[in-house]
Amino acid sequence: AVSPFLLPYSEASRLYGMRRYLGEVTRFSGRWSDFLSAGGRNQLYGEATQRWSRAEGDFFPGLTPLVLAVVALVSVRRMRSPSHAPVGAPAAARRRGAVRALDVFAALLTVAWVWSVRSEGARWGPIGIGDSGRVLVLLTLVVGLRLVVAFSGRVDSARSAAALGGNPSGARAALLLCIGATGVLIALGAHTPYYRFLYQSFGVVFRSIRAPARGIVLFHLALAVLAAWGLALMVRGRTLRRRLAWTATAAVLVVFEYRAFPLTLVPTPAQAPEVYRWLATLDLPCAVVEWPLGIDYDFDYVFRQTAHDKPLVNGYSGFFPRTYTDLESLLKQRPIPDSVWPRMGEIGAGLLVYHSHEGRGYRVTAYADALERVLGSGGLELVRSFPHGEGVDFVFIAAGTPWRDRVVRAGIDPAEQGRQFDAAVSRLREHVGRPFGEIYLPRVGQKVAPGFWAHGWALDDSGVASIEVGTELGPSGEASIGGTWPNLAARFPDFPDALNRGMYGFPIPDVPPGPHTLFLRLLARDGGSTTLRRSIEVVPAPGHSPGRADR
Repeated sequence: AVSPFLLPYSEASRLYGMRRYLGEVTRFSGRWSDFLSAGGRNQLYGEATQRWSRAEGDFFPGLTPLVLAVVALVSVRRMRSPSHAPVGAPAAARRRGAVRALDVFAALLTVAWVWSVRSEGARWGPIGIGDSGRVLVLLTLVVGLRLVVAFSGRVDSARSAAALGGNPSGARAALLLCIGATGVLIALGAHTPYYRFLYQSFGVVFRSIRAPARGIVLFHLALAVLAAWGLALMVRGRTLRRRLAWTATAAVLVVFEYRAFPLTLVPTPAQAPEVYRWLATLDLPCAVVEWPLGIDYDFDYVFRQTAHDKPLVNGYSGFFPRTYTDLESLLKQRPIPDSVWPRMGEIGAGLLVYHSHEGRGYRVTAYADALERVLGSGGLELVRSFPHGEGVDFVFIAAGTPWRDRVVRAGIDPAEQGRQFDAAVSRLREHVGRPFGEIYLPRVGQKVAPGFWAHGWALDDSGVASIEVGTELGPSGEASIGGTWPNLAARFPDFPDALNRGMYGFPIPDVPPGPHTLFLRLLARDGGSTTLRRSIEVVPAPGHSPGRADR
């Protein structure tokens, strides 16, 4: 296989059906408000800036680097020598005429821009000016050209060269500012007319970029160099002891601002599950496909592929080939159509591993239903089963597979395999009927005062009726339900409540200071229930008497 990142966009598009549409680019473009978000993991600013937090949008660089960068720019500006200051000179008539012409052109473009903003689809004679963004880009270019022409006419070139030569720091600072501004422009992406213009005009390059927001690294790079420069200028001329003290203080402040511990880690057993160790012993003439299929599961499948080294249909990347998206769309249908079986065969899949314990929701029961139908019709054969934690992995091949003897071993009872599958499906359907969710805040072991607003999300296929809140000391009321949780609808599109009723919140109960355990009992409309637990430490609130009931 050829990586699409090593190919020109047009070639990758032809081979893989790859398309980057403007809607996708806009979704992963930054906003100005992202500069106010430090990210949920930041222990200093995370909670305070959470209202602006979103995926691909935590741009806040911290206050210490900003202050040091300003010190660098102010210091560089003061380095300019008065003797090298450029002196204005009368503009030549030809240059003056060019400036006036550009002024007229800029004025016409300004009128066109205002017209295009007020009148969608407006036309100026045979010229369409309905895209206000493109008009604004042209206006910016004309104004920039006008400033260049006017500046070049008013500055003595010899003295200007002497000024740059006498103060190279000014040129370096200007370069860093340009790099930082470029990073901001790229990061804001399709939320600015300039990037949209580049996307529409130079698609071969810009349509291959999925997440312009990551261009913010250029801004952070320029800021880091300016901050280091500012620190160097602050300690210049001081004693060694003071230089070390200033540098250590700046380092401590930066680390304190950026601290993001504890990180959210997902424990993963070092030893691969038994089904993967078994796959490693086989010589297969086909690819393996694993169910459930999708982003939430394919991370682990790709990681475990290193244990068996077999071709894998599942995968995760910044873009998904047409073969993958077509298969995924079939598996999202309810019920899963029978056309999924020949489709998997067409893309080379010959062995199916079904993780019966993975996933939740309608989509998971659809997998079980599809397998039961095809087993009943004789189109699929269950050949092996392996324990996987508290669940079971099942291996299937198509009936009549010519290399069946490579996966079927003597001593395996097909009837027992079938009973295990029936039992696993029964447990799955029972489990799917229960509500599920997450306590987002407070985190495990977090110190909180009574009244701290705890929150998270909860879903059920029938809807969550209520959420009972309590501690090990007893019940304390119910949580409020309602609100939109970020990306919840995208993760669980089969659950109607995920759009605007998946969020819940409640105040931490008024309990004595010390370690406590929160209990949240999720009650579904169909009678199912699930209990979530969270260990926390309660600290006294200022002016608060522990044990008094909040009203």
